[in-house]
Amino acid sequence: SVIAIAQLAREAKPKLPVLLALTCPHEAYPRATHPLPYPFSQLPPWAGFTGAERLSEAVQRHTAMWHHLPNRIVLVDFTPEGDGWNPVDYGNSALRTAILELLPQAYGQTLSSLPHVSGQNSNLPTRVRQIVQRSAQLAATSGGLPIPGADLAGVTGIQLKMLHDLGQAHGLPDDGRRLLEILAGVTAGALARRTAVSLVKCIPFVGSLAGGLAGAGLAYASTRALGEAYTWYCARRKLGQYPDRKEIMQHYQEYLTEAGRLWRTGTTGKHA
Repeated sequence: SVIAIAQLAREAKPKLPVLLALTCPHEAYPRATHPLPYPFSQLPPWAGFTGAERLSEAVQRHTAMWHHLPNRIVLVDFTPEGDGWNPVDYGNSALRTAILELLPQAYGQTLSSLPHVSGQNSNLPTRVRQIVQRSAQLAATSGGLPIPGADLAGVTGIQLKMLHDLGQAHGLPDDGRRLLEILAGVTAGALARRTAVSLVKCIPFVGSLAGGLAGAGLAYASTRALGEAYTWYCARRKLGQYPDRKEIMQHYQEYLTEAGRLWRTGTTGKHA
């Protein structure tokens, strides 16, 4: 069952966050309306609206079934327009907030299992490949979230963390920001303003070179290409070379095209 899988995951990684989204709360108040403002940010019991006691009991039963594994419980109710429930995406904001708050914890837990945290430098190529591949897979997961805004914020955070970790691994902790400035063709100040919205959108032509991918596919391809381009850039920098923008863009485009092909053909498990 899903609960058993969650238990195994938690046993393997005790700090791995679990988010439980409970759907259809309107079944507890079938002839009423959604309580507004959204009252479920706190744990039950709830009061003050029709069906509060019934809904509180149901959520407490589910929590007990999950053996208190979830770090966060969110109630959502996504209904078709014609069903008469308003808003049709009830709880969307709470779900998005919970995901964005738990995502850094999940990302850190995943990367904590990688060899690079040990500080050993004897196997740098393997560590770098693992950072890039794991980051691309996490970005794909975040990019596939059907929640407006959550995908962009999550992917951007994962990509920035990947550049930081790669820079640390290569001994060039400040060069990731410089590479982004070159790829985006902007100054540091403009880059900071743009990454607040979406790192993917900072770099021109990304969508077209990735084969028209969107969502999870674009998140995977752009993250993998960025990691591979930065790895190549770091190798050149350690040789005392300073690649110009044209050379960097050429390599990034090649990596992006290949990453898009891997996604479309289902061979993303191949190491970077």
